[in-house]
Amino acid sequence: GDEWVECVECECWRFVPEGLEKSEVESWTCSDHGKACNKLDAVEQFMVDWTTVIDDTDGTHCYRFVLEGKDISVHELYWSVRSFGGLGKVRKWKDVASDLLNRKYQQPISAAPGKNYGLIRNQWERWHLTRYHDCFAGRPLPPEYAKSSIKPSKGRDNHSKSSSAKAAEKQ
Repeated sequence: GDEWVECVECECWRFVPEGLEKSEVESWTCSDHGKACNKLDAVEQFMVDWTTVIDDTDGTHCYRFVLEGKDISVHELYWSVRSFGGLGKVRKWKDVASDLLNRKYQQPISAAPGKNYGLIRNQWERWHLTRYHDCFAGRPLPPEYAKSSIKPSKGRDNHSKSSSAKAAEKQ
């Protein structure tokens, strides 16, 4: 889930385990739930670092968006873009959409025309993932994200370029 609980021994924040309600937790420890204190898994480490970078002190940032009816989380989007070589290497956001759905649901993207996959770039910017990347680019990806799960398309779509790159082309 998206709820967090703090270990009373190591003060490490973790996702509330599936099947457990946060309201049921009085005194939670990592070891009570098969985790080693101060040893976050990749998703938890990403979320702790990301929420710190974007200063989500009031907990108002959402961690998910919906792509073709399927939940996609902030870390999945970040790792998928990194699997293509980073933001500057994404040629088409449709490729990122395809990679996300293929990895998580073993499902291709819909072939219906008019899908605006460029909006995924907007989600990247809304979540301040470039700022996160500036801080943690050196951190290794989880092994399953070492490379894209699909073959990237040729060419670029208009949404892959930054607004400054588009402005430079017009001049």
